[in-house]
Amino acid sequence: MSELMDPVDSTAVDAIGYDKNKHELYVLFRGSQKAYTYFDVPPEEYEDLKTAESVGNYVNANIKPNYDYRPGGPL
Repeated sequence: MSELMDPVDSTAVDAIGYDKNKHELYVLFRGSQKAYTYFDVPPEEYEDLKTAESVGNYVNANIKPNYDYRPGGPL
């Protein structure tokens, strides 16, 4: 796991991270241990994700449908 990633208390997500210079969000999914990078994510969205009651639900409802992504974590 990268130093950019912080563990979260979630049944679906193991860790999240954010690069404020690139506006990239990194999500490591629990179980599969697959990481994804989401592009052009505003800092406010990341702050909302960090404080969401359910990180997994937030990712599914607000991140996946709204941001381009690629498999893999931070480069």
